[in-house]
Amino acid sequence: MKCFGLPLLTVIFIVGQAMADDPPGGDLPPEVKAQIKLHTTMLRDSKKSAERAKAAEALGALGASGMTARRNLCQAMMDSAPSVRIAAVDALKKIDEPTYKLATAIFINRDVSAILQARAQGVGAEPLTPLILKMASGALNSITALSPNLTAPPTDRDNPTAQQMVSADRLYRDCISTLSEICKSDSTANKLIIGCLTYQIQVSRSANASTRNEWNSSSAGTRQLAIQSIRKMANVKQALKPLLYIASADSSGNRIAAIEVLTEIADTDNKAAIKKTFEAHRFDNDASIRQAIDAALSKLEGK
Repeated sequence: MKCFGLPLLTVIFIVGQAMADDPPGGDLPPEVKAQIKLHTTMLRDSKKSAERAKAAEALGALGASGMTARRNLCQAMMDSAPSVRIAAVDALKKIDEPTYKLATAIFINRDVSAILQARAQGVGAEPLTPLILKMASGALNSITALSPNLTAPPTDRDNPTAQQMVSADRLYRDCISTLSEICKSDSTANKLIIGCLTYQIQVSRSANASTRNEWNSSSAGTRQLAIQSIRKMANVKQALKPLLYIASADSSGNRIAAIEVLTEIADTDNKAAIKKTFEAHRFDNDASIRQAIDAALSKLEGK
């Protein structure tokens, strides 16, 4: 896969370090908070798997009082040691069984419907962020691996590679849309969604023009979702460069959406760059773009 002609390296996400948008547990006794801090630090930093497993068990023993450790336990579900993974799952079940059910459905059963359930819960599903980031990483890896052998369009239901690509692309989209609802302030999720703004599925060199066009259209749909998603994220202004590019060269719908987001994020630091891009397309061949640019420039004048 490439980003508008530039190679996209397989992404390995380091997750679990960002803070929750709205962590629970503010009314816990100081001694309980101290225990949670001690055990989560051990779970994250200890080099010994036995110590990490014991830390997970200790967190589970806190029951519902250990709610602020749920994200740490979701992260630990991906630990390199089986004993730690098992302890983390058991602890999560003791602390918050509904989150445990979603976590196991997402990461162990690879249940896409569970990801969509998390999206519906909004920030309440924030502890699941590390698992969904990992699923997104896996989807990207699959997309990259499938691209060299992709010769059939997404509509060819009899072509295994094409259908595997459709599934991976759909999973990636579901992860992106879910992350934009559950962890708006997470730095890794913000970077992932910004990266999705340059998403482009590549096909085999032997693929015909029609197949290329269909996958180009599919990729544009994923970028459209990324534009909608980054709009909700705390670090939306970090998406300035890809949004400027989309505003200049993409499908009409994506260009207009990018123009709208750029208008919203304009400030004293980026206003000049945004205005320059807009003015360059005041006389675009597409009437809808000209209209969007004129409206955007009027709004910029008022900022």
